[in-house]
Amino acid sequence: MRKKAAICAALVLIAGGIVTTTTASAVAAVARFQISSRYNNRCLTVSDFNTANGAGVLMVDCQGAASQLWSWEPEQPLHLRNAHSNKCLTAAWGNGDNGAALHMWDCQRDWGSQMFYLPGASPEEDGRVRTMRNPNRCVEISGANWWQGANVQLWDCASGGGTNHQRWNVPTPNSAA
Repeated sequence: MRKKAAICAALVLIAGGIVTTTTASAVAAVARFQISSRYNNRCLTVSDFNTANGAGVLMVDCQGAASQLWSWEPEQPLHLRNAHSNKCLTAAWGNGDNGAALHMWDCQRDWGSQMFYLPGASPEEDGRVRTMRNPNRCVEISGANWWQGANVQLWDCASGGGTNHQRWNVPTPNSAA
């Protein structure tokens, strides 16, 4: 009887270890990264470590803080989820117009205002992050503001030189995993 109990206890421990290992592996598989600007080398940051819906997004020196860590959402590959707030980058109030602010909101599978993509490998598109809400709009540093605390918004994707305030260092969803 004691032998059966010991075997059952061992099996429970083994099964628990397998479940724990599997869960930890699944969590570790989500690659987190900073999104830095090619314009000023600052990072896209959730303002003041705010975890509420509507929290602002701005540019701050890269420090590796959780409010600066992002991931492509594995269940919703066009969504950029913040590691600290666990919310998704969103065009505020669904606005796809020029000047639309970006903020954080609970991730929603079918909101075009939360869907962003990297358009391609051509030199003209390199480093751009476009919104599905209005594919002609790019994520940019508002007014090409160089300084700490600069706002981030959507604006028509500009062509030619002088567009680094619309260029980002961000891995593709496939390379981030």
